[in-house]
Formats: sequence, C-alpha cells, structure tokens
Amino acid sequence: MPRAPEPAAPEHVAPGLLRITVPLPFPPHSVNAWLLAQDEGWTLIDSGVDDAATRALFAAALAHPLLEGRPVVRLLVTINRDG
Repeated sequence: MPRAPEPAAPEHVAPGLLRITVPLPFPPHSVNAWLLAQDEGWTLIDSGVDDAATRALFAAALAHPLLEGRPVVRLLVTINRDG
C-alpha cells in the first residue's frame, strides 16, 4: 500500500504562491494545499481532512516564516468527500 508523503513545510512555488503537502488517511494519501498571497493575508485553497494530525500540520505550517506572520483570510474548498 502506498504511504503518504511526509508533511512538508510551506514550499515557495512562485511569487505569492506556496504549497503545503497534506497527508490523507485514505487514497490518494496526500493533497496539495495552496496559499495565495492577497493584500489582506493569505487565501488557503484546499485543506485536507479535519483531524488532529491535519490541525497540527497547519498550526506549524501557518507559523512558518514564509507566511511572514500574515493571517489566512479565506478558505476555498475544491473537493468535498462528504455525502
């Protein structure tokens, strides 16, 4: 069975765009979350599942220096596995 990649610190992809690898407890075993810089803070695109491990990952990732202390001001969800 494939294993999820190790959670990563935010990675600079392009100016104003960061990627965070978020493990999932089911296939495909990870998803990319994206942070898009906005004037008032960051837009987070996708976030994985709501569990303790994901919350801990985001607590650490959002404190990373690449985010420059700016808050997440909106969340966009592109996939919902509920229902």
